Amino acid sequence: MIPQLDWKLGRTAVISALRLEGQPTSSYGEKIVDLTRLSPTIYPILFAALASRFFKNLARWRLENREGIELATLEQIFGSQNIAGAVERLLFVRTQVLVGILIVLIWSLSPLGGQSAARLLRIETAKTTKAGTVYFSHSGLQASWYVGANSIYGARPAVNSLYTSSLLSSPAQKRSPIDLWDLPKIPQWPRGLVDSIERQVDQDALVNGNRHYSSLLGVKLMGLDIFSERALYEFTVETSYYDFECSGVSVDDSSAYVFDPGFKLPTYFNTSNDNFSTFAAWVTLTNMTEKFPNRNLTKDPVSVDEFPPAPMQFAALDRFASLRTLTSYIALFNCDILPVIVKTKILCNSSTASTGCRATHQQRVRGRRYTAEKFNYVLHDSTSSTEHFLAGELYPFSKREREFQDWSNVSTEAFSRRLTTAFNTYWQATLEPFDHSTVSFRSQPPEEKLNGTGVFLGQYLNSTEASATVQYDVYRGNRQWVAILVMTTICLQVLAVAGVVLQSFIRGPDILGFASSLTRENPHVGLPPGGSGLDGPARARALGRFKVQLADIYPKEELGYIAFKSVKSLAQPGHDDDGGWRPLEPKRPYL
Repeated sequence: MIPQLDWKLGRTAVISALRLEGQPTSSYGEKIVDLTRLSPTIYPILFAALASRFFKNLARWRLENREGIELATLEQIFGSQNIAGAVERLLFVRTQVLVGILIVLIWSLSPLGGQSAARLLRIETAKTTKAGTVYFSHSGLQASWYVGANSIYGARPAVNSLYTSSLLSSPAQKRSPIDLWDLPKIPQWPRGLVDSIERQVDQDALVNGNRHYSSLLGVKLMGLDIFSERALYEFTVETSYYDFECSGVSVDDSSAYVFDPGFKLPTYFNTSNDNFSTFAAWVTLTNMTEKFPNRNLTKDPVSVDEFPPAPMQFAALDRFASLRTLTSYIALFNCDILPVIVKTKILCNSSTASTGCRATHQQRVRGRRYTAEKFNYVLHDSTSSTEHFLAGELYPFSKREREFQDWSNVSTEAFSRRLTTAFNTYWQATLEPFDHSTVSFRSQPPEEKLNGTGVFLGQYLNSTEASATVQYDVYRGNRQWVAILVMTTICLQVLAVAGVVLQSFIRGPDILGFASSLTRENPHVGLPPGGSGLDGPARARALGRFKVQLADIYPKEELGYIAFKSVKSLAQPGHDDDGGWRPLEPKRPYL
């Protein structure tokens, strides 16, 4: 019965572990895992029952054998009923060392088998990847709402709201990989970096403010529903932005440094004028027809690499400006504007509950042919939050009436990066003033946003191939521990079968290891002859309440003699019942 139970238990554990290989976690799998957790307790019990029976039957069989068995070997085998007994016999008997070592090795399979069963299964994370299509907005392929007076009038509140809310956000939010609506922001391509390489986005530099995003508004995404459950999406989006490189700040009488006569500083900074501003910008665009006289620009558009830099002058009141002589204290920045196109790898963790995205890698793109967009806006009345942002203040909306910036202490490189961010934030807001805040990551875009049937939509959304990965827990079988469990179980089965076979050859009673066997043929217990065929349990039941003791039966001799005797034994020759024995004493010598 026990050998069959052990074999079924080991076989069930191994087969179940192999069946669960690579399967997702389940209630059935948890039951198997619970069974393996009990194995360090169950397995040693079964092992002890079968192994001890084998060693006992081996000792009895050898004892009945014609050649007999050496007493030391008998003691070594029969005394190894457990691992402690096997080690004890090996250390103290010391006559059959090889036999003792072999027995100890056999017993060592017990904890090894129990631990191997407990380690059959483990839970690992598996992945399933599926390809699909994700849709994104490409700023270079969209039309601005700032075309025509009616469109500007209708879109300006929404545009200003998007821009202002982004500028009003905390410093941590401005440096976050996502905008206020969880859309991923595109980092600026570092100036001077080789275009041909793919760079890893430095997240720490962005968080610390050492690097900047091209815009505080992210890229609109749709189609993150390749899997219904939570999945990891990887894809590449192509976007464009305008990069600013500014230098040569001039303070005091800046009117002398204005290179375009149309940029009339007194007009913009005149306090009596309703259009009074604290800063203004003037962009001089190149006449592309004059630049490429022999080229049909309609059929053969100019690539962004051929665009000449568009010079821009940015003027802002300096902190020393006086309301009486404002134009005497104007800081004037000379900037060049160039379009930049980048491919950015986006990583999104999306589920029905939430979606988080960030840019991971980036590469600059050359040779694309897009149409440049226009941009202009004016802020009035007082120092604006835009100026504070460009000057590097963390909280640009802190109210400081007429506290102008000291532009001479502003780094032109940092000013260029921040101007790039501010410019593209406002420009991007003009592209999607009403839809940017409507976020639906896991929805498919409507048809009109793909074929450009809307008035201002154009090719509104681009598509890109995405790789969606779902992670889930599966069971993995440890094949090394499976092999160890199979080996130990086979060894245990051999011991169990051998024990049963040896049992069939044994003819004599089972007297080894029973205290009642010490009464056999013992002249000091006073039992009548007979009962030699009784085994230990039968003899113990037959003697019942018969009392015995270990005592000195030569109480009056100089050297005592220890014997196993009955409490009321027959008197020995030369001894009476009362003086025929004495208790054992620690300092008395015995024969």
